[in-house]
Amino acid sequence: MHFQYSCSQCHEPMEFDKKNAILRCRNCNITEEITGYLSEFSSFSTHIEKDTYDDEQARQYVCNNCHAVLVTDNHTSLEKCYFCGQPMHPGERMSGDFAPTRIIPFSISYKEAKKSYRKWRRNMIFAPKEYGKQKQKAKLVGLYLPFWLYDMEEQQEAFLHTANIKKWKEGKEKITETSRYELYRQADLTLKHIPQAASGMFSKKMLEKLMPYDYTALKKFSLQDLNLHYAEQYNSTQDESLSDAKKQADHLTDIFLKESAASYQEISIKEKEGNTSLLSAQYTLLPVWTVRYDYRDSEYTFLMNGQTGKVAGNPPLSLPKLAVGFGLIATFLFIFLRIFTALLGGPVL
Repeated sequence: MHFQYSCSQCHEPMEFDKKNAILRCRNCNITEEITGYLSEFSSFSTHIEKDTYDDEQARQYVCNNCHAVLVTDNHTSLEKCYFCGQPMHPGERMSGDFAPTRIIPFSISYKEAKKSYRKWRRNMIFAPKEYGKQKQKAKLVGLYLPFWLYDMEEQQEAFLHTANIKKWKEGKEKITETSRYELYRQADLTLKHIPQAASGMFSKKMLEKLMPYDYTALKKFSLQDLNLHYAEQYNSTQDESLSDAKKQADHLTDIFLKESAASYQEISIKEKEGNTSLLSAQYTLLPVWTVRYDYRDSEYTFLMNGQTGKVAGNPPLSLPKLAVGFGLIATFLFIFLRIFTALLGGPVL
């Protein structure tokens, strides 16, 4: 990456010497030391935490209809799928299979989740009227959903374009002064617990709406945690989800770089180069209350973060209600603009 600065003496371009951490003027050979510059980033090692199910410890059930895969302890049987209500394949032992290493227990009780679900249904302004009164056959179920939690190392160098803008009046003349600056930044960040959904039954976009979780509540996984709930088996592997985790880490680093120049009004990253590397990955179960239900031959979903109570869902929509809602908004805007035009001396119609 090439950076260019002006000499304080002759104002000619200066060269950035990364090896010696100095700026050198091409014309008068004056040098300036860059304090705090790292010529090399710190090294790190990658650790993937793994565990397996012991013999006769857990069973896996596969739905004949929707192909959901649920895991229980060896003392729990599951005859019907909690997603679609159809029969499940007989449970198979999971000896030696890849097991979770971490889990966040449920903090929201069944009673609290049910109350929130009913409130969510009542507040759906654009849902069909009969839907709010309809009794649902599907029930509220507490599930542990699979996630990969990644720790990433972000080592980046960046060149930022920034600007401050001043505006004032001199008589009737409006004056705008723009001062532009170029900044150099280094970032050596450790980003912990970047979540990537590994569920096969819910979209990643919907699960992202449940974030964030409080990861201070993470504990070592034990099958005893599944006594009252079931766990969905992961659908995507640690390697398959890694690229999305790296993109998220890169996005978080961009936010950090821009926040380092928060005193400027305009900020953009012109150049950036470096590495986004994996430090560790953990197969983790996170608590979610869920309802999947049918309405007029379509399937809808309600999800609730089982730790924080944050809600996501895709309720049915009433086209007549949507039309009325947009019509009212359009009418309000029309009346507002007519009044505003009249106040400025324009025609009412």
